[in-house]
Amino acid sequence: MPLRSQHFPGQAQLLGLLGGRARVLVWAVGPADAVVVATVEELAVRQGGDWQRLRWDRILRGGWRAEDSSLFWETADGPGSCVLEEPGELPIVFKERVQASTVMVVNHDLPQGGGVQITARRSLDVEGQITWLASATGGADLGDPDTAAFVVEQTDHLRSEYGL
Repeated sequence: MPLRSQHFPGQAQLLGLLGGRARVLVWAVGPADAVVVATVEELAVRQGGDWQRLRWDRILRGGWRAEDSSLFWETADGPGSCVLEEPGELPIVFKERVQASTVMVVNHDLPQGGGVQITARRSLDVEGQITWLASATGGADLGDPDTAAFVVEQTDHLRSEYGL
C-alpha cells in the first residue's frame, strides 16, 4: 500500500482559517473535491469549496454509514454528512473525539410524554469549557415552557451535584 501524502486538498486554506495552529489527526477525501479533516479540537468539512468547522463538543451524535460510504453528524443547527471515497481511520477518530468530549449524558422521561436528553460536553481545547446541551425525543418539545423549565432545573441540579 503506498504511503499517503501528509497534505490534503485545501490544507493551506484550512490552516489559514485555524490560524495555522491545528493538530491534524486524520483526513479523507470524497467526490467533487470534498475533504473531511479531524483535528484535536474540531472536525472540518469542505464541500463546495467552503470549509465548515464543527467543534467536537457541538456534535450531538454521528458516525459512519457503510451502505453509502458517508460520515454523518448532527448538531443543534441540524444534520450534515459527507461521502468519502477512502475513509481510512476517520470514522474511528470521529467516534473517539465525540466520546472524548462527552462528560455525561442523562435521559429523562417527561410526564406529558417523550423525553429529554441532557448532555454535558467539554471542549477539547486547552480551556476545556463545559457546554450543556438538551435534545428532545419521542415528540417532546424543548419550546414547551414546562419542558424548558424542567431542562433548566435538571441542568442546574447536575451542574451543582457534579461541580461542573
